[in-house]
Amino acid sequence: MESEIFKRANVAKKRHLLGFAGLAILLCAFIIGYTWDIKNTNAHRVDLDKKFISKCKDGNAVKLTITSAPIEVASREGSKVKYSIVENENALYIFEASKDEMKSISKKINKDGKYVIYGALRKISAVSDESDLENCVVKSLTDMQGKQLIDKEDFNDTFGDYMVENGADGHSLFGDVLIFLMIIDGIVMVIFVFLLYGDRTATKRLAKYSTEELKKIEDEIKDSKTVAIVDNKLYLTPNYLVRASRNLVILPYEDICWIYKKTNSYGFVKVPDQLTIATIEGYFITIPNKMFDSDKEKTKVIDICVENNPNIAVGYDIGKENNYRIISKDMRNLVKIGEDPRDKYKDKNFVELLDKKDLEVDEEDA
Repeated sequence: MESEIFKRANVAKKRHLLGFAGLAILLCAFIIGYTWDIKNTNAHRVDLDKKFISKCKDGNAVKLTITSAPIEVASREGSKVKYSIVENENALYIFEASKDEMKSISKKINKDGKYVIYGALRKISAVSDESDLENCVVKSLTDMQGKQLIDKEDFNDTFGDYMVENGADGHSLFGDVLIFLMIIDGIVMVIFVFLLYGDRTATKRLAKYSTEELKKIEDEIKDSKTVAIVDNKLYLTPNYLVRASRNLVILPYEDICWIYKKTNSYGFVKVPDQLTIATIEGYFITIPNKMFDSDKEKTKVIDICVENNPNIAVGYDIGKENNYRIISKDMRNLVKIGEDPRDKYKDKNFVELLDKKDLEVDEEDA
C-alpha cells in the first residue's frame, strides 16, 4: 500500500501535469485560432475608410480606398521595395509595396479611378532606416511654392505609428486577443515547467525511501516528541526534518551539513532571512518564509537540527559559502558516478570543515 506521504507528492505532481497539459491544449487552440484568423483576413479587415489608424494595432489586417496614384518618396536599399504616400478621405498613409506593384496600382487608378489596397499595418519604427524615411516623407510634402507642409515634429500626428504593407497577411482585433492569451498562456506554462521540475526533483529524492521507511516516517510525525511548525506543514521528528508542502522534503538530520538564515534576491525582489539548508548530496533546500509565523520559529528549527546533529555548521558567512561550494562539487560528482557521498562525509564535523582556511578536498581531508 502506498504511503500517504508519497501519495500526497504524487497527487501534487498529477495536478501539475494535468494543468500543464490543459495549458498546452489551450495554446494549441489559440495557435489554430490565430492561424485561421490570418487565413480569413478578408472577412474582418479593418476598413481605414471608416476607422482611423490610431485605433488600430501592429499587424492588423486593413484595407483602404485610394483615388490617386501613390507618391513615391523613398526606397529600401538593396531591394525593389518602395515607400510612398497614399491618401483616402480620412488621412495620409505611408505605403510599402514593390516597384512593380506601384506601377500596377497606378495603372488601375488611371483606368478605374480608384484602387482598394489590401494589406497589414507595420510599425514605422521597424524600418531599419526609419529616420531617413521620415526625412524623405517630410521633404516630399510641399505646397506649390515649395514650402514644407509638415515638419518632423508633425510626422507622428500626420501618419501615426504605422505604415500599410501591401498584400501582407495580417490579423484582426480577435487576433490581438489571441496573441495576448498566447502570451499569458506561455508565461503560466513556464511556471508549471518549474513546478514539474520541482516535482521531479522531489520524487527523485523520495525514491530512495521504501514504502516501509515512509510509513516509519509517518509514524514519527505522529510521535509526541515531534515538533510541528505552522499548520502542520513543517515537522521536526526525532530523526527527520519533513516539509509536507507542495515540494515534499524528507531530510534526515545526519544529511544536513549547514543551516543558516540569509536575505536572498530573486530578480528585483529581496526575501529577508530565508532559512536555507545545505545537504550532504551537495544541494540546497530553502524553506519559504510563509511557513513560519515568526523568526523565533526559524531559530527553533535550527536549534532542533543542531541538537540532533552537532556536526551541522550554523550561520552564514562568505567563508562557509566558499568552502561548501568546494565540498558540494565533490558531493555532486560522487552522486554522478553512482557513489554515496554519505560514505565520505557522514561523520565529518562541518562546523570545523566550513570554517577551515584554504580548504582542499582530497582523500586524506575527506
